[in-house]
Amino acid sequence: MNCVKSRFDPFGTNPPSKDISEISTNLRIFFSKLAEYSVANCSTDGSGGEKECFLYGVILDAANTITVGSPYTFSAFAVAEAECLLKTYTFSIDNVIRGYNLSGLFSYTFDQPGQHSVQVTAECSCGGYFKWDGMSVDAQCPNTITGVAGSCVTYVGINAPSKLTLLDDYTLSATIQPTSAKIDNYHFQIKRGETGSWYTLYEGSESTFSDYAKVAGHFKIRLKVTANNKVYTAAESALEMQFPTYGHIVGDSAFLAKTVNVWTDILAETNELWRREQGFWIMVNTKTRQYEFGAIIYGARAGKDERAGLVLRYGLSELVRAKPIIFSALCAPIMECSNNNG
Repeated sequence: MNCVKSRFDPFGTNPPSKDISEISTNLRIFFSKLAEYSVANCSTDGSGGEKECFLYGVILDAANTITVGSPYTFSAFAVAEAECLLKTYTFSIDNVIRGYNLSGLFSYTFDQPGQHSVQVTAECSCGGYFKWDGMSVDAQCPNTITGVAGSCVTYVGINAPSKLTLLDDYTLSATIQPTSAKIDNYHFQIKRGETGSWYTLYEGSESTFSDYAKVAGHFKIRLKVTANNKVYTAAESALEMQFPTYGHIVGDSAFLAKTVNVWTDILAETNELWRREQGFWIMVNTKTRQYEFGAIIYGARAGKDERAGLVLRYGLSELVRAKPIIFSALCAPIMECSNNNG
């Protein structure tokens, strides 16, 4: 197959508008030059004979101003001789190929504000092609921030858990659209309930923040980001931090060791005449992330026909150490351990 390729730009540097009369005028220009512009001369019948295949040009129809973050559909139309079968359209944004199709319709979402060039190439089945260097479109932010590449932010969200238990690990992360937006600062904040003041958890260049639950209660979490000197605030997220449950505590190895020791002591001093029970307070230290245990409290001695028990009182010294009081346990034996949330 022998194809001779050339180019013809009927529009020069001025792309057509959406006005159909102007497009029709350009089409008439095409047809007035049919004898002058032959893009491909190819053998099409397999016999070696030469048969001309004409591809005269391509029209790209698009708005001059579009919105960042919203898909926009470009429309291309190639003008060709009837015997020249169109093979494909190739669409490029800023000279980078973004898609191929035969329909001539191409949808693209710009994620950066500013001026962008759009190019389209139409290719016929015999190898002839027409490439138009295209037009310039102005991609603008929905919030009207312009002029700085990467400054456009269309959405800010925060990914956060809704419920935690004290000492649980957690991570907060930002969701930014478009994903290529340049963020200068991330500011994760927390406040207690609906009326508290906002406090900083983290502020800096990282889009995630990790910590563990330290204080029980109901909180609000929010994220503020700064891009091109403008602050965007994500919707608040509700977070509940709960005291450890009975299941959390009895699964702790330190708690199990403590209760085994206490039960062993109870059994060691129990005889046929009397017995007495022992108890202790369990506290959680949110600094060391460990459970701590108060001094052993002894119940009164009870005869074999009497009910054994004790009263766990919480002294001032222990109250100061407990941050907060979370649980009390009366164990005799451990399988019958009663518990009260404090």
